[in-house]
Amino acid sequence: MMNTAKKSPPIKTTSLFHVVPYFNEKENWGDHTKVSGLLVLALVQIRELVGSPFKINCAFDTKGHATKSQHYVGNAVDGVFTKISFPVAIVRVEKALQALQLDTRMGLGIYPQWRTPGFHFDVRGMRARWGWLDGKQAPYPKVRAFAMGKTKK
Repeated sequence: MMNTAKKSPPIKTTSLFHVVPYFNEKENWGDHTKVSGLLVLALVQIRELVGSPFKINCAFDTKGHATKSQHYVGNAVDGVFTKISFPVAIVRVEKALQALQLDTRMGLGIYPQWRTPGFHFDVRGMRARWGWLDGKQAPYPKVRAFAMGKTKK
């Protein structure tokens, strides 16, 4: 019996950004060739479930972050969701990570005091949660409550 299924054409690119939606190598990734493909694929799915464009502030970087930052190995991205409020984005991000079974495998940081409040995502392989208030790292639940307008600090 002959196989009549059509064969997929071979992929003629070496850039992940030619095969994923929403993002391209011209955004603020730093050296986009050093950004984890797993991170980009996770971000595509998170963006899809959150339902808002995500503007990249930085990804691969060589300075300016914590000593053992995931940015230094291309496993992290910082950015903002551009079409929804920060509190709504927090709730949708948490639900998306759970739905994608990534909540125990990814780092998530929230930054409500950035000029435009935003997020850090990383693919460290284990759960990590934190926030940033008044120029220093703080426990995720405290920063989340602040971001949701439930506390004053």
